[in-house]
Formats: sequence, structure tokens, C-alpha cells
Amino acid sequence: MTSRIVACATLSLTLLAAGCSRPSKSVSSRPAPSVVADVIDGLGSVSCTQAIGPDDGATCTVTAQGGYALTRLTDNGASVIGALSGDHYDIDRVTGDHVVSAFFSKVTVTASNLRLAAGNQRG
Repeated sequence: MTSRIVACATLSLTLLAAGCSRPSKSVSSRPAPSVVADVIDGLGSVSCTQAIGPDDGATCTVTAQGGYALTRLTDNGASVIGALSGDHYDIDRVTGDHVVSAFFSKVTVTASNLRLAAGNQRG
């Protein structure tokens, strides 16, 4: 299953000089960098806020569906799973496009896993 969310914005500004009815100058900026959220494998979701200005950051929220666990998280192909804080991944300054990809795996519980967990609790 692959889902993709893409958002970007373009800012356009028209300046009017005092007493003029025609624009004296028109300024257009390039689109803000986009942050694309993508689920590559398994069942879960990842959604990211969009940076509006050049110094803005973005926050991605990662959620596994029941029976699945996040096993890998990448930003432009580089692993960022260690940068997760709870279920959030923060991009401090979005200066270029980002593709944040989440990989989820099915959680398998076996009798031996349960015995091992119970044995570790006895101390």
C-alpha cells in the first residue's frame, strides 16, 4: 500500500504606490519547498505539516495501525528513526523538498516471545 500527500504553495505580491491605480511592481516567489509523506510498506500513516516561510519547520506524525509497528523511517532516503520523539519527527528548517517515508511491519506474537517477556519480569 502506498499513499502520498503533497502540498506546496506559491506567494504572489502586488505593490501599489500611493495615489496609483496601476500596480507599480509585482513580485512573485518560487513555490515553498514541499514535504511529502509516504507509507511504503505495511499499515499505518504518516502526515506532515507544510513549511510556509524559509525559516519554518515541519512536523510529521507517524502512526502504526493495530498489529503493526514502525520499523523504518527515512527523510530523503536517510534513516531518521532515531530522531523520533514519541510519534513525531521534526524537520527544523525546510530549505528544500523532503520525502518522509514510513515502513511498517506486522507484529508477530509467539508463545516463546511471551515466555521470554514473562521470564524477564521476574528479575
